[in-house]
This record gives sequence, C-alpha cells and structure tokens, in this order.
Amino acid sequence: MAIRKFSTLTRQQLIFTEVFHQANIRNYYKDEYQANELRIKRENGWDEQHQYACVCCPRRFGKTYIVGAYCACSLLCVPGSKLTIYSPGQRQSQAFIELIRANLEFLRDVHGYKFEYAKGKNNQETVGIIVNGDERIVKGLPAAEDTTRGMGGTCVIAEEAAALSKRFFARVILPTTVGTVTAFIAISTIQGAD
Repeated sequence: MAIRKFSTLTRQQLIFTEVFHQANIRNYYKDEYQANELRIKRENGWDEQHQYACVCCPRRFGKTYIVGAYCACSLLCVPGSKLTIYSPGQRQSQAFIELIRANLEFLRDVHGYKFEYAKGKNNQETVGIIVNGDERIVKGLPAAEDTTRGMGGTCVIAEEAAALSKRFFARVILPTTVGTVTAFIAISTIQGAD
C-alpha cells in the first residue's frame, strides 16, 4: 500500500488513513462494491461502512500532512480519482496542492511510482496526473461559494472544516455528496485548543 511508503507516519496518522480508506472504499471498487460489500467489510473488520469521515484533534497531530499523503496515494493508486479539497483561504489551498505535488515527487523519485503530469492541468490550484493512460486530478480551492458551486468528485475534503461556514456546507458540499458515492472527509483542529 502506497501510504506505508511514508515511513515517518505516526500511529495516529495511520488510524486517520483507515478512516479515510473506509469513507472512500466505494471508489476503490467502483461497480464491484455492491456485489462484494459483505466480503469487503469482513476483510477490513467493519460492521458498517460510511462514506463520511471526520478527524478532529489538536494542532500538531499531522492532519494536513496525512491528508496530503493520502491524496497523493489516491491519485497514484485509484483509477478515475477526482479529489476536491476546500480550505478556508486561497493561501491554504495552494499550500495543500504544493504538499500533494511534493508527495507525488517523493513517491516517484524515491519509490519508483510511475506517472506523468497531465498537460494544462497543473497550476497553483490543480494537480493532474496520468497513470497508465488514466487521468486523475486534485483541486485545492478556497471555500468561496460563488466560485466553487458544483465542484465535486470522487472524494471531497474539507480542510479545517470547523472554520468553514454552515452556508458553505449546505450550498456547496452537501449537494456534491448526498445521494452519491462521493466520499466526504472533514479534518479540523479542535476549536479553542491551541
């Protein structure tokens, strides 16, 4: 599993990836999930499977880092991945994209994963790669309703979810996840815990 290539991950970060894995499992198996649901749950030790996940903990637990690693691994390993990350501000969303790009480089240069960058799909807010002819993409966007409505994908991630407005959740995030197989992952620092 590609996430294990990040050898400095803490036990807590590995638990976070299990939560992300559970939320996104339907996108790994695609059309085969329904027919194999019981087996998949049994193999993973799950009684239930939820497409929504929330990780909330104090600062310095490595939430942002592990999501950046998880996104890079998803792009490399899950055909058809289309990830959207919403951050409270543009600077944060650009930093997330830089982190994902650095993780992709690490996995390619140090561990030999093969991919090429998709032409015209790489800038401050987007990383697009091609793996075995399959294009995969991640967008890092500031949580601004007027410019992000209708953006979705196979997995939607809300960075610092507690800092995003209820209106943004209701008008942008919920319509892309309710009634779909889109995974939703929220990460947030416990508010007031510095």
